[in-house]
Amino acid sequence: MEKIKPRLILIFICLPIIVFTQQQQLKVDYSAEYKLPLLKRMLKSTLPKSFTVYYTKNANRVEFENDFNILGKNIKMSGNEVNNYALKKTNSSIKFLIENDQDTIEQKLDTLITDTTSIISYTSEEKIILDIKCIGFVMENDESKTEGFLTTEFSAIGAIIKGKDYGLPMYLKEYQKKEKITQTLKIISIQKEPIKESYYIINE
Repeated sequence: MEKIKPRLILIFICLPIIVFTQQQQLKVDYSAEYKLPLLKRMLKSTLPKSFTVYYTKNANRVEFENDFNILGKNIKMSGNEVNNYALKKTNSSIKFLIENDQDTIEQKLDTLITDTTSIISYTSEEKIILDIKCIGFVMENDESKTEGFLTTEFSAIGAIIKGKDYGLPMYLKEYQKKEKITQTLKIISIQKEPIKESYYIINE
């Protein structure tokens, strides 16, 4: 009987580890703050105060919810956006639960295009966030200017630039030039968990 080669034994030993790693997703929670121009400040209460983002090798999913009051009516808003780079599709959905009224759902399906023009520049700044060493970065284009701190300890496709993986942003401040709105995201927690394939399904 032919002996099993040492290299083959090593593959069998490592296989469960490889499979487990591939079946994980990264769950990240952020707090959100906003700075709006004077004429838009009344809309600040409608904006989500936190986000949960899930990352896999080829996709990400953003979830948010918020409660607010407009004209005496309580409104509950929840939504998600799925970016699946393997399918090259993006889908967003927002649901509004309006007091004493019908629910409203807004959905949008589109082609997901990788951003091949935007690039980030690293700064000399460093910061420790959640006991993780982070490096400063800046990115600017015609639409926005983004700066913050990221770590390459975790993969996070599309977190900063669509279709690109520069690592996980731990602190991010984005200024939208046209709307004159600044959004600041601060990381609250990071955890690895078994992947939920249903999170990244896009139904056409």
